[in-house]
Amino acid sequence: MRTSTKRQTQTDPNQGGEALRAFVNAIKETLLLIDAKGIILFANETAAERFGKGVQELVGTCLYDLLPPELAKLKKEQFDKVFTTGEPVCFEEIGAERYFEIYCNPVFDVEGRISGGIVFVHDITDRKLAEEGLRKSKSLYRTFIDASNDMVFLKDETGRYSIVNKGYLEYIGKREEDVIGKTGFEIRPFHIAEQCDLSDRKTLELNDIVVTEETANNRIIETRKFPVMLDENRIGIGGFMRDITENRLAAKRLLESEEKYRSIFENAVEGIFQSTPKGRFISINPAMAHIFGYLSPEEMATNIVNISEQLYVNPEEREKYQKIIEEEGVVKAFETQFYTKDGGTIWVSLNARAVKDADGKVLYYEGTIEDINKRKLAEKELKHTLEQLRASLNATVRAMAVTIETRDPYTAGHQKRVANLARAIAQEMHLFKDVVDGIRVAGLVHDIGKIAVPAEILSKPSKLTEIEFNIIKGHAEAGYNILKDIDFPWPIADIVLQHHERLDGSGYPRGLKGEQILFEAQILAVADVVEAMASYRPYRAGLGVDFALEEIEKKKGICYDKKVVDACLSVFREKGFRFE
Repeated sequence: MRTSTKRQTQTDPNQGGEALRAFVNAIKETLLLIDAKGIILFANETAAERFGKGVQELVGTCLYDLLPPELAKLKKEQFDKVFTTGEPVCFEEIGAERYFEIYCNPVFDVEGRISGGIVFVHDITDRKLAEEGLRKSKSLYRTFIDASNDMVFLKDETGRYSIVNKGYLEYIGKREEDVIGKTGFEIRPFHIAEQCDLSDRKTLELNDIVVTEETANNRIIETRKFPVMLDENRIGIGGFMRDITENRLAAKRLLESEEKYRSIFENAVEGIFQSTPKGRFISINPAMAHIFGYLSPEEMATNIVNISEQLYVNPEEREKYQKIIEEEGVVKAFETQFYTKDGGTIWVSLNARAVKDADGKVLYYEGTIEDINKRKLAEKELKHTLEQLRASLNATVRAMAVTIETRDPYTAGHQKRVANLARAIAQEMHLFKDVVDGIRVAGLVHDIGKIAVPAEILSKPSKLTEIEFNIIKGHAEAGYNILKDIDFPWPIADIVLQHHERLDGSGYPRGLKGEQILFEAQILAVADVVEAMASYRPYRAGLGVDFALEEIEKKKGICYDKKVVDACLSVFREKGFRFE
């Protein structure tokens, strides 16, 4: 609010009458009339409310006394300048969470001298907040479009650029100040500008999105333009431009990959399929149809509408297959029997995985099927042959065991009992079945070398001489020589050779120590000692199982392996093993 610089102003606030007072009190902004010293000569009701006083209280009060010292000093300097120069001033001030615009106009007396000033305080908080919001909004908007991977622009109704982001400026190689307010013809090559202008017109005519492409520097650029309402009467054009070169190349590679996959799918030797969890085929390759005796994938897919009931010989196998694939996501080498078109059966091996959606729900299964019918038949025949060979081997081993027992009647059954105990120890230690079988066989023939020991020494009822004992000790080496050329599936000859060796090297025939001794031989050694001590011999009575167990327990870790001894003790004391 300003007055003419030289116009005389009546300083008597009552001269205008009640109409004037009503007018100034209706103003919802602070209005004061002060003299050159800051004494309030008139105040409206808004000013009174602002200072928390009555109107009459304010009149005659110094304005500067109502303000904080620092603010009072500043305002006095500002107002004194008005009173000195006669020029009105306007400045902004921040109060307690509010913004104000303050005007001070000089007031002249009848002689043209400055007698004071009119102070008008306008609350501009709402405007300031709106400006700040707009500033932040523009800043956010600018940050957003500049961070976009796309090139962004906006043209006004005349086709002139009003907004462009950094990406667009980098693409055309221009500065913002060289683009804003210009048309495409002013900043881009004519042939490109002409194409852009055509797409601009088309966008406005269709009032819809228009997509175009251009190629520059071996790059493919896609532009999506759309109409933008600038205001009630003006329509501009917005646009997003994106480099789609990699997308196109990826699409090309995907197409090539799909063609390659289709070739593999169609020409694969193995069956390839996709099926639903409910048991319908989605896709089948020719090889799979051929495996099951169908003329084409279409024929098989049409005829098989329930995989579980129509393909599986044992439908519960389908349930087992689904449980594995749903819990683990994949199933590998799942062998089962399927029906063929003619009602026959074949063995197949399934490898498949579950394809799931974003929520983890199974959409379908996909995988391969291999015809393993010939392999299964060969395995069955091989298993039968192996069983025959194993039976022949066991018969041979038993014959060998009987041979030595006929020469040493006092140890009749010793080898069989040792073999049974050695097997029980190995099983207690959870060794593989094949290893357990080898230990049992070694136990049945571990004393085969005694065939080379004179019968009178074997059955001598009195204590052996040193020479006789050395002859007996030679049975381990003799057994090795008998067995070494037999092609057992286990190291039987070496186990027999080492069954009298001890961990501390005190055994025979070679004084081996620790890991030099086969683990199977260590098991056989414990079983041999326990059976020998517990049983009757020509030169002494049987000492009993408990005595034998105490003996190996004393020498655990010295002569005999700790784990083997613990397993032997467990077999007797916890599992109730007994010699037959």
